[in-house]
Amino acid sequence: MPFAFTDFVNCEILQKMEKPLGELIDKLLETYNLNEKRSEVQLAQNWSEVVGTMIASYTSNIKVTGETLIITLSSAPLKNELNYLKGTLIQKINAYLGKEQIKELIIR
Repeated sequence: MPFAFTDFVNCEILQKMEKPLGELIDKLLETYNLNEKRSEVQLAQNWSEVVGTMIASYTSNIKVTGETLIITLSSAPLKNELNYLKGTLIQKINAYLGKEQIKELIIR
């Protein structure tokens, strides 16, 4: 009896190789060192959700470099206040990302 395509699709070896799409995308991003960019985009798109609308309204730039997040604020008093709250802000950001990626925060 010839080997049919349905036999290949139902093949036990092929089923073991199946992985969720998200897992494959994560592996691809890791392979090409794109996780930083992914985190940067996630943070930029959802910044007001992460830090609140007031802080987000004064934020003009967000950049992730390695384990460092660099943000640019347009308010000097807010910069000063957030410098005292760096630890809390880093915890909030890492909680949002779902991993301990950000270790340092630079506020400009």
